[in-house]
Amino acid sequence: MRAKSLITTKPRKSSPGYGLAMLMVFLVSTVMIGASLQMLAAPVSLSYLGSSSQDNLSAQEVANIGMETVLTDIQTRRNNNQTVDTSYTYSSTSVTVPQDPASLGGSTTTLGSYSATMTAARGDAFLVKVTAIVGSASYSLSKLIHINRNAYLLDSISGASAAYSLRKLRSAYSGSAIRVVRPSDSSEQDIGFSPNGDLDIDSLKTFLGNATPPLDTVTSAKVAYSLRKLRTAYTGYAIRVRRSSDNSEQDIGFTSTGDLDTGSLLDFVGTGSGYVKTWYDQSGNSKDLTQTTTASQPRIVSSGVLGTSNGLPTLYFDGSNDYLANTSITGTITGANITSFVTASTNASTYIWGRYVVLHKTNDVDEWETTTSIQLLSLAGDAYSVQAHTNSMGAAGYTVVTPGTLFQATAYHDSTNLKFYVNSALQESNAVSANLAPDYLVVGAGRSNTSVADYAQGTVSELIVYNSNLSTANRQIVERGESYYYRMNAFPWGYVKTWYDQSGNSKDVTQSTTSAQPYITVTNNNTAYGSRPSVYFNGSQLLSRANGMPTSSDYSKSIVFSIDNFNNWNDLIGNTGGQHSLYISSSAHIFRQSHSTSGTSYFASGSTIPSLSTLYATLCTFVSSSGTGTIYFRNASDGTATGGANTDASIALGARSGSATFSGSLSEAIIFSKVLSSTERSVAYNDQQSYFGSL
Repeated sequence: MRAKSLITTKPRKSSPGYGLAMLMVFLVSTVMIGASLQMLAAPVSLSYLGSSSQDNLSAQEVANIGMETVLTDIQTRRNNNQTVDTSYTYSSTSVTVPQDPASLGGSTTTLGSYSATMTAARGDAFLVKVTAIVGSASYSLSKLIHINRNAYLLDSISGASAAYSLRKLRSAYSGSAIRVVRPSDSSEQDIGFSPNGDLDIDSLKTFLGNATPPLDTVTSAKVAYSLRKLRTAYTGYAIRVRRSSDNSEQDIGFTSTGDLDTGSLLDFVGTGSGYVKTWYDQSGNSKDLTQTTTASQPRIVSSGVLGTSNGLPTLYFDGSNDYLANTSITGTITGANITSFVTASTNASTYIWGRYVVLHKTNDVDEWETTTSIQLLSLAGDAYSVQAHTNSMGAAGYTVVTPGTLFQATAYHDSTNLKFYVNSALQESNAVSANLAPDYLVVGAGRSNTSVADYAQGTVSELIVYNSNLSTANRQIVERGESYYYRMNAFPWGYVKTWYDQSGNSKDVTQSTTSAQPYITVTNNNTAYGSRPSVYFNGSQLLSRANGMPTSSDYSKSIVFSIDNFNNWNDLIGNTGGQHSLYISSSAHIFRQSHSTSGTSYFASGSTIPSLSTLYATLCTFVSSSGTGTIYFRNASDGTATGGANTDASIALGARSGSATFSGSLSEAIIFSKVLSSTERSVAYNDQQSYFGSL
């Protein structure tokens, strides 16, 4: 379609603007940008050189023409399913305009030339750079673009019964991709797509990484100290700091996002060091930890540099005389039941009995030899083993940790047992009774009779104590919240509760049991499995629904996946009864299509053994009239045979009912109620390969 010229007056032939006007006519009359190339930034001038303003003006306009032409060329290539990547170049091309408006189509004048290159920015974003040369002048223009497809996969192939993917499959689809559960507080959120049709990784990352403060969810903590905000309703400060330069003191609070206000802290301390005099209790019980002896105050700033663990603020205890204490804990924590959480690290390099956190009753010989005191976290007699300990030899743990590495420790005691967890994993459980009656809480050291001793060398970032036995779910909420916030898990992860159907048939697959929900995790802008997002199944997880699979009729099933091991039957896509499941044999390690009436036998069998931890595209079809099933691997037939029709309408991803569980990642699964033609199979495979990379 030819656009109308926007120019209504003719400049004189000798006018300096004549060339510009003709270029505008040329531009609006002949060039249109493909609508699905999303611009992320306005044009940016990278260089501007020349001998005259007229040459510079012409060079800029030639660069504009070149950019529009290049973007149109890129769009055309994408529409034709051609790969466009960093190897893309646009050869030097001349730009001409008519010499005289009255003789359009006649003689022309060459104004200059342009060429283009493309470099990767991030994800699907590319930087297109066009360089124009006019006479002695040059001008470079850049635009950041997202390369989209004009048509999504299901716009090109009809007949989908159900379609699950972490990319958008149909232009008309306006729903979300998945529903994710955040383990730290069991919150749920739908995650949709970016404007480019990719999974909205930014929203996923924000949701998983920004958990509700733990005391909002798991209430009734008796004491709570942290360098982050633990309770939304808390309006007090985090710490009171003394600076070394003049011994002045200042309370330091939190930012609007609940982090320690390190800006105010560093401004106050300056180039000297900062020491913590008071660690405020956020539980609401006003059991602050204090240290008035300056030489025994733990450090938070050293010579103007913030002390950190995993990049976050922490308190450093020197192992010599540093500690904080509350001497009026009497009646706050009593009886047998206790659950405590400590985030810490050890820096000890020699044999040491260091105590990180103890609850002690004055005149007890030691905090581990009686039933009324307890070590919630201590070094177990060497540099790197940690434990909890009460009632003489009632110890749990002796777990080796890495020096300088932050860890999370949980001590749990009920009427008969002491359990010790490190990074959410149970290390030991011992039968031991206790009846706690402490009057002292000490952080950074232990206590014997009336004296402080056994100082810890290392860091403490957080301590929360409950005078109750938390449920497993609530214990894990606090543990995972600490793990995420303090970056002990490399990247946040969540459970996939629902994978939404994009076919338009509302055949979502779900899993309400948390332990059976597959995972999704984010690393920077992608997930841990391949260069594109994937849902990970660990060999005991399943997403399913009661209906949606074609029965007694033709079908095709297309998946993009990777497998971690061959220990199980590895059902990739099928139904809960095991009929017509596409799976990978645990013995032969090849693709198979299970039998119509028994999930333990098969009819179609492939010959290819997939490599572990490698992303693949695989498809299987079934022709009901002949009973012929065929498996396609990388768009080539891998095996064919005949069998009975499917009679089970349920859909299952990752397993059948409690068996044949899959270990690996699944990025896409589409069920068609027809046998795809060879052309459609090629379109699907080429589209998947273009998006997911080499399959």
